[in-house]
Amino acid sequence: MKVNQKNNENENRFSSDTKRILEKRAANICSSPNCSFITAQPSSDPYKALNLGKACHIKGANVGSARYEKNMTPAERKDISNGIWLCGNCHDLIDKDPNKYTVEKLQSWKLYHEEKILRTNNKFTEIDEFEALKQLFKNESQQALIISFTKGLDWEYFLIIELLRNKFEKLSIRCNRLSSGLEYKPSSSLSESDLKEWIQRKIYDISNLIQFYKSAIESEILIHVKTTNIDSDPAKILESINLFIHGCNEIIEWERDIQYTILPSRFNKFIDVTKGWSVFWLEEFKKIQTELERLLTINNSELEANISLKITLPDDFEKICSSTIQSLK
Repeated sequence: MKVNQKNNENENRFSSDTKRILEKRAANICSSPNCSFITAQPSSDPYKALNLGKACHIKGANVGSARYEKNMTPAERKDISNGIWLCGNCHDLIDKDPNKYTVEKLQSWKLYHEEKILRTNNKFTEIDEFEALKQLFKNESQQALIISFTKGLDWEYFLIIELLRNKFEKLSIRCNRLSSGLEYKPSSSLSESDLKEWIQRKIYDISNLIQFYKSAIESEILIHVKTTNIDSDPAKILESINLFIHGCNEIIEWERDIQYTILPSRFNKFIDVTKGWSVFWLEEFKKIQTELERLLTINNSELEANISLKITLPDDFEKICSSTIQSLK
């Protein structure tokens, strides 16, 4: 089936409201720090004014456009957090030389310009809030900071998606390194008397991790996008995501500890059955991001996330563990 390119372009465009808000947030001034051109002027018609500015996409709207990123959803492309207000000349310039005018540079322009407007107008409360956000998100992407500062429509969804996307990418690197033997850890050995306690502790830890994931997803992540929830703020969302990601790192540590512990041959089945869990579970966790992206495309605020993850142990895990423990008696 052929894709209608025109329809795809339309779904990535800024709405009239988004363009208007971008213009107002920039105070009708080009956001380029090297320009500061006023983008409105009188018309020859005494009842009209000329608009000389443009709402520009930081990350390209369509395939082939400057700074296009294929992993973005249409909702992200047309969100106000992906927009910057520029004069016509600067708009043409950034799209003709995307290698120089990168996503990171344009995001810096946007943040700097909007902060400058606040300082010019002596908006001290807003400035303090912005400074607090900058400190809070100093280890996160500029996009996460922009989303938190702008707080556009469905900003909670966009922030969770942005944070998860970047943190899952780092987790994927760790998982792949572990699978390739590149997550090095000095090997350790256990005495015969310590083996039973060690495997029982591993079983106990993994059971607790499973319960942690289920609770964290529902009560720490999805709570921020519930239709009844009105108390979300960037700090709480970041705290929730970091808590969940800490738990995700723990499954990697759990698997790595088994991989680098010298065990007798009768533990081989236990070792084999636990290989690759971190990779498999990470793919399951990514469904959280996918589901939130899906809800944004539906554009129905009454819908809630419906996430079903396979965070379970293999069917034969309990049997293998029991058999291994029996061999220690």
